[in-house]
Amino acid sequence: MMDRSRIIYFDNLRIIATFGVILLHSAAPILYKFGSVTNVTWWTGNVYDSFMRWCVPIFFMISGALLLKPAKVEKPSIFVKKRVSKVIIPFIAWSIFYLVVQINDEMIENDPFLILKAFLEGKIYYHLWFLYVIIALYLILPVLRVYFATATRRNIEYYLILCLIVTSGFSLIAKFYEIKIDINVEAATGYIGYFLLGYYLHNYELPKFARWIIYLLAAIAMFVIIRGTYFLTLENEGILDGYFYHYLNMPAVITSMAVFLIFKYITFDLCKFSVFALINRASLGIYLVHPYIFLLLLENYDIHGHTVRAWAGIPLLSAFTLVVSLIIVLILQKIPLIKKIVP
Repeated sequence: MMDRSRIIYFDNLRIIATFGVILLHSAAPILYKFGSVTNVTWWTGNVYDSFMRWCVPIFFMISGALLLKPAKVEKPSIFVKKRVSKVIIPFIAWSIFYLVVQINDEMIENDPFLILKAFLEGKIYYHLWFLYVIIALYLILPVLRVYFATATRRNIEYYLILCLIVTSGFSLIAKFYEIKIDINVEAATGYIGYFLLGYYLHNYELPKFARWIIYLLAAIAMFVIIRGTYFLTLENEGILDGYFYHYLNMPAVITSMAVFLIFKYITFDLCKFSVFALINRASLGIYLVHPYIFLLLLENYDIHGHTVRAWAGIPLLSAFTLVVSLIIVLILQKIPLIKKIVP
């Protein structure tokens, strides 16, 4: 029986974003082959990747909307025990797993100091950065909850604008005008802005005309990501310049807002279909498992996003990887103790 207290559009977003992450990672390797694959193949990878830049921010926004509840003021020790502990076990377990994979593939030298360095710097495997950020945000959430207990809408809007300026705006100026603005507003930098944004968009209504302006800006932002990445890569002598791909840059912020708002006003429930309900419940596990499926397919069968034409190969690889990852996670969730690594 479906939990009536659940927020349907959060589940829908989580499902679509889970597939979006896999699609993004399926397309990404193509982008490093500028000049060695056909223009059509590279552009196909670029378009798929560009269209998915909202998927990871959506996870942060959902978390912020769910956790930044003023009514849920808890002692920091209790909060850390409840939240961080749920992430720490998967974090350690999958770090060890991918560390073994990297050592076996000779990507990380089997040296205790270098292993510790890779672990502390978040350089064990490309997708594990997400857990580092989540842990950091969970640690600061008890403080943010106190702020939200008394913050007015206008004060939250001020905080959001500040985050946009010092994170996305300063980055834009540094990139294209080579001016580093040395005003370090640490409390408004990084992914904390997405936590705040998720809470704001979930709890406050925007006028319809404002939403349509955001949708229009998102369409423009998507075009900027696609074309901008091409021109920057061209200027960089064919070496991928992923500036516009970064989740904290202006185009990604705008598209993430648009996707969140679109789903907020959709009443359809994807979890009516059992397979989507399973994906929703296994989303974190799928995120953690899927890169290994990519690796196995590549190393053992030479299957990648452009084994067949990229326009079909990328979504086919993504769908297959999603299904296999889901099956693995569902099996792991049935095993005592092991299930804690795929919550």
